[in-house]
Amino acid sequence: MTGVPERPRRRVVPASRDDSGQLALLVIGFTLVLAVLVSVVVTASRAFLYQRSLASAADGAAIFAANQLDEAAFYASGAGEHLPISADGANAAVADYIASNRLAERFERFDYRVDTDGRVVSVTFVATVALPLVGAVTDRYEDGITITTVSLAVAPTRG
Repeated sequence: MTGVPERPRRRVVPASRDDSGQLALLVIGFTLVLAVLVSVVVTASRAFLYQRSLASAADGAAIFAANQLDEAAFYASGAGEHLPISADGANAAVADYIASNRLAERFERFDYRVDTDGRVVSVTFVATVALPLVGAVTDRYEDGITITTVSLAVAPTRG
């Protein structure tokens, strides 16, 4: 033996940690994040598809309205670059289009407006879309959001 005293060896014992329940907490956290993401995607998709459907209906109504000839203006001054559009005819055409496509039934709080200067017809549709899953997060959009879409149409002549 040498003159250097030997150090007693310590036995290393790992600290006892109980990890049970940690994975469950992580799964719950990820599930909540996933649920929020799904609700955002569902809500945004519903609003987008509702807007596209309303815009498509407004386009169809505007084309239908642009085909309503103002016969008095046509016979008085001719066709020119565009056929003259009858304001009364355009209003009646849009009302018929709305009734035949049951737009008031398909869209919540549906309203419309038709304007024309005799050359261009403007059809404005307004409706409200209810947002699913938003009520759990905020009351701000409890009544949904209002979507407005405007479509313009003309009846050009070939020159």
